[in-house]
Amino acid sequence: MCGHIYRAKGETKNCEVCTKPFYVPQSLKSTSRFCSKECCDVWQGRNKDSYACKVCAKEFRWSPSRKAVKPLYCSLKCRDTDPERTIMLREMNAMQARLRPNNLERAGYAMLDSIGVSYDPQCMIGGKFCVDAFVPEAKLVIQFDGDYWHGNPERFPVPDARQRKRMKLDVSQDAYMAACGYRVLRLWESHIKQHPSAVADRILAALAASPGHALHDLQAVAVVQVESRHVE
Repeated sequence: MCGHIYRAKGETKNCEVCTKPFYVPQSLKSTSRFCSKECCDVWQGRNKDSYACKVCAKEFRWSPSRKAVKPLYCSLKCRDTDPERTIMLREMNAMQARLRPNNLERAGYAMLDSIGVSYDPQCMIGGKFCVDAFVPEAKLVIQFDGDYWHGNPERFPVPDARQRKRMKLDVSQDAYMAACGYRVLRLWESHIKQHPSAVADRILAALAASPGHALHDLQAVAVVQVESRHVE
């Protein structure tokens, strides 16, 4: 004990936050100002501003030096669960996809243009999914599916784990869109490239079967005319 006292060459200071006395070794006499990490954190946060999290309403503090824009979230978890931010990011992704469509999408859009279909490319549905093409008057969603990524059974009879995951997501998306009152037409990449006429016929048939679309109305008129001729 006496030896310890003899070797102690530090000094006792009062903490600048809680004023509690604490021992400081000689090597730290010029830098030690606080008795604990908690007091140090309090000192460092003395000039921080208080905010309420947009998602959970929890109060959090933010240093003015980090405040390029007003902070909205107390954590990354709250940021990632903000529905408004999620919709904004999806709309940004849709805009980028419209500006830079891939080869399959370009081929699909060229086909729709060639048969005179009016559509919205890269359209958000229900604020949840961005679809390749949407025909509003027919409430028809058209998806151009890559053979590998969406697991075309003609080319990939035994899908791998990545394909199975994507296929389950496709089924879930189709069910959601059907519940919203939309019909979904999926077109395989290889069919668009190798059988464009057959694919065009499928699109026209889907439009003709959609109440509210011009093709459906024309088909109904044609049926009535044929039936009236038979009556005569």
